[in-house]
Amino acid sequence: DSLNPQRIPVMPAGVWKARMADTFSRNIFFVATARSMGIPARLEPVTQKAQYYNRQWIDVNFDSAQQGTPPKGCVAASLRVPDMLDNPKYYSHFTIAKIHSDGQLHTLNFETDADTDMGVGGTWANILKNPLPLDEGCYLLVSGMRMASGKVLTHIASFAVKANETTTTSLLVRDDVDDVKVIGSMDAEALFRTVAEAQTTSILNTTGRGYFVVGILGAKQEPTNHAMRSIAAFKNDFEQWGRSMILLFKNDSEWQHFDKNEFGELPSTVTYGIDIDNDIAEMIAASTKLSDTDLLPVFVIADTFGRVVFVSQGYVIGLGEQMLKTIRKL
Repeated sequence: DSLNPQRIPVMPAGVWKARMADTFSRNIFFVATARSMGIPARLEPVTQKAQYYNRQWIDVNFDSAQQGTPPKGCVAASLRVPDMLDNPKYYSHFTIAKIHSDGQLHTLNFETDADTDMGVGGTWANILKNPLPLDEGCYLLVSGMRMASGKVLTHIASFAVKANETTTTSLLVRDDVDDVKVIGSMDAEALFRTVAEAQTTSILNTTGRGYFVVGILGAKQEPTNHAMRSIAAFKNDFEQWGRSMILLFKNDSEWQHFDKNEFGELPSTVTYGIDIDNDIAEMIAASTKLSDTDLLPVFVIADTFGRVVFVSQGYVIGLGEQMLKTIRKL
């Protein structure tokens, strides 16, 4: 292990030739060798332990002559999280690591088809809401909330799993109500069609790197009219900020019924466009958990890394002031 500190896997053929390997490459080599001999074998998906199959999956302990499956218990966790985080994601918001006898930590691997910003992972609901079987031993539950500034509010709790028992713990995700947090994600490469040039372009190409505002508007709707007047009232503040504001409509008919002169002078940083097939509206709704995409307007503040730090939907008093309050904290 000391000769492969980065734990880069060695191909089984390389292990065969060298007659030595680090622990992880040895386990891979065992699985490859067993399979080549017709013996079912695998790296257990969650713990990455080497196992072979003989009526059941049996752990391979290279440090002992006695082989078998270690005793198991269960763990379940209640939630103590901010209101908008009803189902924290594994890897994004929390992880579980087993503490080995030598003090080393091994993060458990829970892969699903659910997208996260660090790969694929499960959620609290399908991992810890109900009792999760684990090998007997000591574990760490690590959680984090990423703020807009880049800092992460973390919490670490330890728990022990005992054979044939269920341990209960709490998944605590810290919050700071006075700071700006990342509340969702969006693809800054998403496309829309500009109304001025009738050209298809991306959010990133329009805004450049950094923060921006995207609004989904409904023409001749009072909530949208109210929002636009609120933004116009702070025209100078938004221009001083200097970042782009993209205002989108669901189709050409909506744009043709929109009269920007009704609201006073709007910031010069505004770009008007058509949301092609409502892709951007649906992306925002899915990420920020908006239940009704027809309730307009929708405004988000995000950056070109895809981090959403502000969302507003429908009739909101003082929208322009609320957005500027968030902007000044970025």
